[in-house]
Amino acid sequence: MIEVGTGIRDITPEIGGHLDGFAARPGPSTGILDRLSVRALVFREGSSCFALLSFDVVGLPAQLCVLIKGEIASRCGIPGDAVMLAATHTHSGPAVGLLEDMPFDPGYLESLPAAAAAAVLTALSTCGPAEFAASADEIAFPVNRRDILGPPAGGANEPPVDRTVRILSITGSGALRALVAHASCHPVSLSSSNTLVSADFPAGLYEMTAAEFPGVLPVYLTGGAGDVNPAPMDGESPREVRDRCADELAGAVRRALSRRRTGGISLSGFRRRTAEEDVPIVYPYSAAETRSILHDLERQNDVGDGLFDLRLHARSAIWYRRALDLVERDEMPASVRVELQVLCIGKDLLFIALPFEVFTSTVSDLVSIGRSTGCPEAGIFVIGMANGAWSYLPPRDELARGGYEAGDAAIWYGLPGWYSPDAESRVRERLTAMIGSLG
Repeated sequence: MIEVGTGIRDITPEIGGHLDGFAARPGPSTGILDRLSVRALVFREGSSCFALLSFDVVGLPAQLCVLIKGEIASRCGIPGDAVMLAATHTHSGPAVGLLEDMPFDPGYLESLPAAAAAAVLTALSTCGPAEFAASADEIAFPVNRRDILGPPAGGANEPPVDRTVRILSITGSGALRALVAHASCHPVSLSSSNTLVSADFPAGLYEMTAAEFPGVLPVYLTGGAGDVNPAPMDGESPREVRDRCADELAGAVRRALSRRRTGGISLSGFRRRTAEEDVPIVYPYSAAETRSILHDLERQNDVGDGLFDLRLHARSAIWYRRALDLVERDEMPASVRVELQVLCIGKDLLFIALPFEVFTSTVSDLVSIGRSTGCPEAGIFVIGMANGAWSYLPPRDELARGGYEAGDAAIWYGLPGWYSPDAESRVRERLTAMIGSLG
């Protein structure tokens, strides 16, 4: 039988630090709307363990993931390939060195490995026999943010939106111990004007659990948020958008819990796969063409009226100068190496982790792959922004449509170029093979 333990540590930053996720934010943080945490679940069977952690931050750079996994291995005895690090992707959390040029507090980053390891140690100490129940409901607020680009080529239907909320409830000795909620929507309801530290709408899960299920650990996982935002209603302030979305998420979790099977099911046997994948990068310009782009950037007087435009202009100039140096030295990378991870518990739970802002269609394809193994759809959790943060991963047709996610995002993230048209399919194929190898 699988045993489960839970742990949590506060990772709320000091007021006055920079928040991440928006280039046009008016200034540093001015207060705290929600406390932020790292939340840990440990699955144990015999001498084998797997740790799943969720951080209330915009993302975790790959080098920070290495430090966190190293700390957990050293202090907790769980190897790095048995640790999954997810970020909720809140755009009102502290800067963590993810978006280039965003000032961050090195001391804050240095505190995260220790906080994560402490949460895992607590989880190990509380491990006990567990039963699982997976269920689902829906939220109404997600909308496809790329609708403004028009319909996809080839006569396809309007861009998809996944409004499903997947819920995993974990019980022990008849009592609820943990809740995992998974939804596909950007946590940006508070908008770029916000200067309060916040978990954004996932706080609805935390607040509802604290009020209605004291002592139960809530964990939020972000799915295919790359092309999905919360929709504001006419006349709403950002705080009102956040509160409405938080209430709606809480309501979906509450309804899903009411339909779960009494007692849940006991699972045995968990299998995991971790692999590195070289994701192809394209930089289409020669040295001469790059110099021309830089020349135009340096001569450009009208860069727009907003703070975002000014910062994008400055960031672009830095990015193309770096690209020129790499091209001239013939050292432009052909790919970036990322970590992909799969965890299967019994035959009814499947966690698939990708270190990207993932699109709805990618999640849909991976869920279909999971279902082909016999896993029920409610038990398949495709997690974006996990084990690193390597920008958006647009499918081929979305790359062709252009837009921020397929263009300027690579500049903000500091990628050496843009993902090639077959990058997303390469990642899916590798994950398909990993899932198939689980048996």
